[in-house]
Amino acid sequence: MSFSWFSLAASIINLLILYWILQRYLFGPLLKIIKDQQDSWLKREKDLEQKELQISSREEQVEHERQELEYEVRTYYEQAMKEIEAFKESEQADARKKAETVYQQIVNAAKDEANRIRRDALQNVDEVIKDAVAKVYDSFFGDVGQGKFIVLLFESQFDKIKPLLSKDRAYTFVSSHPLNNDEQNEVSQLLEQIGASVDSFEVDKELILGFKLSWKAEMVEYSLAQQIRDYITLEEAGTIGS
Repeated sequence: MSFSWFSLAASIINLLILYWILQRYLFGPLLKIIKDQQDSWLKREKDLEQKELQISSREEQVEHERQELEYEVRTYYEQAMKEIEAFKESEQADARKKAETVYQQIVNAAKDEANRIRRDALQNVDEVIKDAVAKVYDSFFGDVGQGKFIVLLFESQFDKIKPLLSKDRAYTFVSSHPLNNDEQNEVSQLLEQIGASVDSFEVDKELILGFKLSWKAEMVEYSLAQQIRDYITLEEAGTIGS
């Protein structure tokens, strides 16, 4: 077999033609597709970074708006509480809020009356305070029975006094005014939420307005009489101006 320069040259030319064809119609477009894809990914990455910056900026704006809203809510809260007595109750939750408002109005009226009659008349303040209580109660809650008012007051304070109560105990529920069967059931159902119960219901007019729960030597009281006792103690200690 003899060596042929012509065959060698033809093979080289064929390889060059094949390389040119592959470069033009295969490698070139393929490299272009890869480059375009890389450019697209880089663009998406930049877009994502930009969106992350926008989201971060928006979160800061939302947080700022939330703080402003909280400030506005706090600003208007007291004004709303002063106007709440102008609305009639349509739900039990609204009634509980109004009961607490009325109770505070009564407490304030009692304290004002006690302060007005001076220190030497504090021992005779009960009847005057009872009259003030009746007037304030009738003006704010005349359409609600006094027993129902006690229940609403108990419901409004239940979350506050829960930590002072213990489950598996049967308490004596003492109220300033008698409760009917439905009202007694409402009180019992609330205590059942924490595993406690009511052993008996009693009435003590000396509470003036409010309630207390007792079990053996333990007692939790929320009444106008308690408010007055605390007030008189401060008065006698000279911490309240005459």
